[in-house]
Amino acid sequence: AQEGRIQQNLGAAHWSRGDAEAAMGAARNALAIRREIKDDFGIALSEQLLANVAYVQGDLQTASLQYREAAQAWRALRQPAMLADALDGLGVVYL
Repeated sequence: AQEGRIQQNLGAAHWSRGDAEAAMGAARNALAIRREIKDDFGIALSEQLLANVAYVQGDLQTASLQYREAAQAWRALRQPAMLADALDGLGVVYL
C-alpha cells in the first residue's frame, strides 16, 4: 500500500511540474500496485490521476475513459466529493 501511495505522490509531483510522461509512468505503476492489493480507494485515485495527465497530453479519449472509471469507483465507494471531481473532469473533456 505504501509503495502505491509513493508512486501516486510521485506521479502527482511530476504532473504539477509539467512532466506528463513521468507522471503517466508513476500513475500506471501506482494503479498496478493498487489493483494487485485490491485497494479500491487507491485505484480510483490512480485512475483519476491518469485521466488528468491524459487530458493535459491532449489524449481526450483516454482521459474520458479514465474519468468514467474513476467516477464509477467513487460512486461505488460512496465518495460524493470525489465523484463530483471526476465528473467535472469528464465535463471538461467534453467541453
